[in-house]
Amino acid sequence: MKAYAKGLVEGLVGYFRRTYLVPVLDAVDWADLNRILAERCQAEERLRRRGHSTTVGERFALEQPLLGPLPPNPFLACTRHRVRVTQQQLVTFKERQYSVPLRWVGQWLTLRAFAWEIQVWSSIGCVARHQRAFGPGDPVTDFWHYLPVLQRKPGAFDQAIPVRQASFPTEVQALLEALETKHGDDRRRAHREFLSACSLAADVEPVRWFAACATAVVRGEVSAAGVKAALRGGAAPATKVLIPAPLATVTVLAGDPQQYSLLLAGTA
Repeated sequence: MKAYAKGLVEGLVGYFRRTYLVPVLDAVDWADLNRILAERCQAEERLRRRGHSTTVGERFALEQPLLGPLPPNPFLACTRHRVRVTQQQLVTFKERQYSVPLRWVGQWLTLRAFAWEIQVWSSIGCVARHQRAFGPGDPVTDFWHYLPVLQRKPGAFDQAIPVRQASFPTEVQALLEALETKHGDDRRRAHREFLSACSLAADVEPVRWFAACATAVVRGEVSAAGVKAALRGGAAPATKVLIPAPLATVTVLAGDPQQYSLLLAGTA
């Protein structure tokens, strides 16, 4: 039978549309839309239909034990596609490219296309997730997929699409800006330090790394070493200071703490 030949199904679809989707919902994203629909479904369970003394939810509770069990695995509302990773760490689906980590270059993977998300899977698990984009345009990239490449080529930092598309947390953005200020015109050095600091995020919880970046900025230890020290709970190694030759022979006498006591006594 075709869909339009199933009167009950068509009637319920129309009821759902009129009840939940009219007027058109004002949702921020898919998660917000699902939240609104869940709230409206829960509200419906509290209704009493004409001719019934119990609510919709109470009647469903009586019917539920008579229903068959749910499938052991959840239904994945997606299409699956075999894709090969290019040298640029990209896979293609419907006129748009999506990034994957460097280790998968040249390999065949499985792309799962959901209505709102793209997932890329290997035989061992999901290796990349992206918000789905529609139509032709720039590749959709993840900064962290390109970190090893950027570390080898820090001079490409300013022009790299993954950097332009990145949205760093406030603490991390503050570290980047502090490094660029510290090193002035030497942006390559600033970005090299920033990328080294980013590499430290691989082995710690994100919240700890964010906090370490903020700590390094507050302490004035704006460097990868400063972030590393903050992660370890200590201070950054002291930087050796070169003293000009004319000042190398200057000595300053140590103060006498007894002078303070004499001052208090009025005898100094």
